[in-house]
Amino acid sequence: MTSVREASFVKREAPPMSEAWFVKRRAEYYPYLDHDMRFTRYASRDTLHEPRFTLHASREKGAALLIAVILMIVIAALGAAYFTFVGSGWRSAVYETQRNQAFWIAEAGLQRGILYMKTDLLEDTDWYDYGGTVIYPAVPFGDGSYTVTLFCPTTSPSDIDVQSAGTVAGYTRTLQQTVSQAGDVSASFEYVIRANKDPVDFDHSTGMVNGDVSAKGSVKNYSGMTINGDITDKSKVAFPTVNIRAYKSMANHVVNGDYAFSGKSDGIWYVNHNVTINSGAVINGSVICNGDVKFARKAQNVTLNPSSGMPAIVAKGNIYSRGLNNSTINGLLYVYGKDKKITFDYASKVQFNGTMLSSTAILIRHGSDLTITYDGAIRINPPPNFTGGAGIGISLSLWKEIP
Repeated sequence: MTSVREASFVKREAPPMSEAWFVKRRAEYYPYLDHDMRFTRYASRDTLHEPRFTLHASREKGAALLIAVILMIVIAALGAAYFTFVGSGWRSAVYETQRNQAFWIAEAGLQRGILYMKTDLLEDTDWYDYGGTVIYPAVPFGDGSYTVTLFCPTTSPSDIDVQSAGTVAGYTRTLQQTVSQAGDVSASFEYVIRANKDPVDFDHSTGMVNGDVSAKGSVKNYSGMTINGDITDKSKVAFPTVNIRAYKSMANHVVNGDYAFSGKSDGIWYVNHNVTINSGAVINGSVICNGDVKFARKAQNVTLNPSSGMPAIVAKGNIYSRGLNNSTINGLLYVYGKDKKITFDYASKVQFNGTMLSSTAILIRHGSDLTITYDGAIRINPPPNFTGGAGIGISLSLWKEIP
């Protein structure tokens, strides 16, 4: 028989924990769990504190999904904004490029319009054949085209507005400039050959002259020459003068004594004494001489080719040649000294393209197969440092862009 004291220390068995007991405790401690959740019969009390599924895990998963969606929306918005910005910048660059192209195409058309004016002056020395508005057909140029329009007074049009519209891919820019006649027409510069005192003599020469010939004395012995132009004797037109010293400051080369040209030479040459031009000499420039300019006897294969608007030879003394052949001389030949002249005797197969002006005589004798052709550019682009016959030209003013 067990005593009371012993009985108090008897180990009692815990009553079995039924499923109902777990459900009751679950309802007390975890009222938010699904009532259909089932616990096993063999679960311990500790499992009440470690349910298989909790609300914390579900909430964390939902928050992560929401954050991912928000990030995707933000990234998509940033990408769309970036591509919109890049596309807008590209379109702006294309637009600006096309606007610039239209501007320069319009400038090209403007220069073409000015050339129309210069060409017209070469033909008849005035603009009286224009009046009102003249529109030229569109001219393709680069990636676009330009259209030139002339706005002319109906009477005495000495000033003409030249307008050019350049178009590229639908963009158009329009430029305008006023073109005016400048200076008086110099009769001396209107002739291919002009002698201001003694005759122009073609004695025993054959060939062709394309241009007008004038002499204060007479033009004679030209029966062997075909002259496609007017012949004027006893002409009283003004003869231009030159400031030869002004060329010295422009010169690329200054020679204080004599100088002989052989081979290739470029630039403006200012020679204080005499000049000799030998066979094979090619002068891409101008010879300004205080003495005589002489071509070597029977020189051949000589070329004189001055820069635009510059003379070929300006001499205070004579220009003289005997037997020059197979040569080409372009530009202005000008002699201004007292009793000095231009002489080409026994020349053969020589082409002259420009103008010969002498203060006294011009002698082209015993020549054969000669071609002498006038270049009217001297009237609109006369050489510098000439006065009393500087030729007709144009002046440009009031350049502007039309909105």
